[in-house]
Amino acid sequence: MTKKENTLFASLFIIIIGNALFLSWNAFRCFNFHDMGSFLDASWRVSNGQRPYLDFIYHAGPVHLYLNAFFFKIFSFGKTALLAHLITVQSIVISAVFLALWRNVSFPITVLVTLLTGPAFYWPVSHPWHDQSAHLWGILVTVFLIRQIPFADKNRAFYSGLFCGVLAVLALLTKSNIGAAYALTLLIVFSVSGKRRQALSGYGLGLLASLLLSIFIVHSPKEFMEQSLTFSGAANRFSALLSLPNWFANYYWFILGIVALNAFPYYKKYPELITLFSGISFVGIFSVMTGAMIQSANISLWGIQTALAFICLSKIKISLAPSREKLYRLSLNILTCTTLLLTGLAIKYGYELKTWTYFQKNPEGDYVIKTKPLDGWKAPRFQGEPLDNLVKYINENIPAEASLLNLTDMYIIYALTNRESYRGIPFVFYSNQLPAEGQQARQVHERILIHPPDWILVNLDSSPVLQNIQIQEDIQARYLPVFAAGEYFLLEKNHPEK
Repeated sequence: MTKKENTLFASLFIIIIGNALFLSWNAFRCFNFHDMGSFLDASWRVSNGQRPYLDFIYHAGPVHLYLNAFFFKIFSFGKTALLAHLITVQSIVISAVFLALWRNVSFPITVLVTLLTGPAFYWPVSHPWHDQSAHLWGILVTVFLIRQIPFADKNRAFYSGLFCGVLAVLALLTKSNIGAAYALTLLIVFSVSGKRRQALSGYGLGLLASLLLSIFIVHSPKEFMEQSLTFSGAANRFSALLSLPNWFANYYWFILGIVALNAFPYYKKYPELITLFSGISFVGIFSVMTGAMIQSANISLWGIQTALAFICLSKIKISLAPSREKLYRLSLNILTCTTLLLTGLAIKYGYELKTWTYFQKNPEGDYVIKTKPLDGWKAPRFQGEPLDNLVKYINENIPAEASLLNLTDMYIIYALTNRESYRGIPFVFYSNQLPAEGQQARQVHERILIHPPDWILVNLDSSPVLQNIQIQEDIQARYLPVFAAGEYFLLEKNHPEK
């Protein structure tokens, strides 16, 4: 490589290290018991041999849980494993976007967009999250296609389609709404290719083969489909598509507009690239509208979309008509300024932990958890302090073989007391959604009655859960309160022989 390229790769290294250092600090300023805790418990279940959909109710694809469990196996459960997961995925995404830009655009633009990618992708969340895990596969397949299109020959088109089909299924099995958006985008890109027949054949084969192999990942496709479709919360999110203002979320539309003014007149010359850019812009908007994350924090694709925008403008430069040169230069300057502004905004959202502001305006905890291996992690005092006291009491007074049913937001309690999570229940409780009213709620009710736990953890907010699964009377008749920590209460099964 040239001296200039060595400097460029040194810049990449510095950006990756800087992102890792920021995440090392930011990741442990806020522990969200409901959302972080529930997905960590689901991952803890998987790492201990439980199967999603069969051993516990789970409404999304299992790949994110397996990623977490993979890092648990290497580093054991705790902050180190979570930080390793976070930094690894973040670094892969930054490197991928850098490689997409490398030799396609200028040195300053490569550095500028790579700089944006880090804070936009993971900083507002600063926690391993299934949206980002799904986008990981989508970004990798996007960068792969940028380096492949237009396809050099029929074999390249076929094998590219095959590879893309595999990654599309991985995205689908991580988070279905995001995976479906990427799968549709890839289908359209291959459909406009000059070698569409080979590309679509490979893509179809990749999708089919991966879907068949996914049976070994999902374990039970029937339960997977039932639990995914039963979750009413997902259906409610799609109603956002009917609102026109939602389509203008998070500036994806603005970058799309800049490229449209310049590149679309040259669509016939660069059909795959311009379609890919348009598709990724759609994925970004669609993810915002159909995701559970608050909209302003859902900016994961700013980096790859901006990278594609600059690549599109760079490609059409040689074909520009003189009458369009002024618009082109103006658009390039506006896109550069927009990238700088988006970088500043992403950094701000990261510092604010924007994703978790749905819970409270300043999500940074006012209490430091003392229980290993989460010691040093900040949390709200009204949850963090009871957690420490509950873990201490359980470790000292409840045998490891005794079963525990948690009906509160203390999902993390199983991992912190190193015991098996109670089987047959949802990984998280949503009022009237998980478990869903009707058959699913009855199944959970029967599971608890047939396998009554030795201990139950409840709190003042447990009433909706108890009503949904209709076990209030059984708990009142068969359990006695033994220990209280804040608003949390440990109940022990009443043993008459005692």
